[in-house]
Amino acid sequence: MDAASCQNILGSFYFGKGDYKTAEPYHKKALEIRKKALVEEHPDYVSSLNNLGNLYRRMSDYKSAELYYQEALVIRKKVLGEGHPNYALSLHSLAFLYEDMDDYKLAENYFGQVLEVRKKALGEEHPDYASSLYNLGLLYSAKGDYKTAEPYHKKALEIRKKVLGEKHPNYVTSLNDIGVLYRRNG
Repeated sequence: MDAASCQNILGSFYFGKGDYKTAEPYHKKALEIRKKALVEEHPDYVSSLNNLGNLYRRMSDYKSAELYYQEALVIRKKVLGEGHPNYALSLHSLAFLYEDMDDYKLAENYFGQVLEVRKKALGEEHPDYASSLYNLGLLYSAKGDYKTAEPYHKKALEIRKKVLGEKHPNYVTSLNDIGVLYRRNG
């Protein structure tokens, strides 16, 4: 195991415990090592960027999170292209960031892009596609737009039932969220 991986594991350990201040120097060191040892287009380098983005998002340092997520997005776009599922992961991270920032317009845009990439790359019966529908449903629910949210939730539920089965936690979560949607909508 290399030094960057060790730093990353320690950072992820503290991140998982919610000790973000302790996790930060480990993730920064992992990025620094990977930047020197690898080309910036390497997946491990991009992973370190994303880890720091996640860390700063959790710390509510949205400006820093955005910088790391944007850099990861640019690299993935250059290396993988806009139709790759890993490119969609970077879009996904930005969508959640903008949702956390209450910038629902930008979040909607990014969630929509994720949905389209996953639809083309994975098909409409893939669990990740269902998750994209689900995330858009949650976003519209958060905005109070229950009428727009409903078809996204229903389609995600349908796919999850078919692909994952009725005992899968994601199917159960979809059922619950449709119930919440109906309760909120009266």
